[in-house]
Amino acid sequence: MINVINDKIPSGIADFDIIIGGGFPKGSSILLLGEHGSGYREFAITSAARLLLSAKNPRMKRFILGHDIDQKVLPSMIAYISFTSPREVVLEEINLSFNDEYYRILNSNMLFADLSNIYFRHTIVPSKWSNENLLEALADNNDNKKPLEVLVSFLEKYGKQNLVIIDSLSDLLYSKSVDMDDLLILLKGIRRISKAWKGIIYFTMTDRIVNEEKINIIKDCFDGVIKFEWLKNYKTSKRQRTMYIEKFMPLLVHANEMRISRFAIDITSINGLVVSNYERV
Repeated sequence: MINVINDKIPSGIADFDIIIGGGFPKGSSILLLGEHGSGYREFAITSAARLLLSAKNPRMKRFILGHDIDQKVLPSMIAYISFTSPREVVLEEINLSFNDEYYRILNSNMLFADLSNIYFRHTIVPSKWSNENLLEALADNNDNKKPLEVLVSFLEKYGKQNLVIIDSLSDLLYSKSVDMDDLLILLKGIRRISKAWKGIIYFTMTDRIVNEEKINIIKDCFDGVIKFEWLKNYKTSKRQRTMYIEKFMPLLVHANEMRISRFAIDITSINGLVVSNYERV
């Protein structure tokens, strides 16, 4: 059994948490970076669902998370920000991909912010195509604000002691209304203020949508980078999803002590993302 101290928050991926010493340090900004379908979004969704299930079912948290933790360690809230997809579309994907329990807990308890109307404003996309129902808490005085400004407002209100999933950094990189220099400065600012907020912030991002130099600059703005990939198994025609810690000093120390370099992962409808195996150095 591991002892999770109060300065860590479990990821909810039980076998992963055991190896990294109990979870992520509170106040971490984390980039979940990967190829299409490699598991980076599934990691975020599984993490959110399992943490919510543990918070709502304290007697079951050891079974759900794989070890005993103090209830105070769990995030106060799970929040999800999307720049291009409405709430019902994201939840329908979850409903079709995972078990009913995951869908119900996320549908009932996850705060969802659809920023589509701001993201697509002043673009060729007609306003009627995007969701105009912005969260009431963010609706005031946002008529002329750009996506990064509204993101700041959201994090100011909901970032403290919570798990926030920002889906996705890729969308911000594509937007002509987002200045790259402003985005990088904001990411560094989020990394700094997250230490005071003591929650966890996930940014998802599709790999290779910008050149390697820009990707390296982006990685430098985060406390941790977890990389997701597809690997070809040369013994069969099957491809294997894997993840590894590319950057995250406290986690790498634990993984290095156990001589683990890469985690094989599976994604199932019943359990979401799970660690199925790992490679030793």
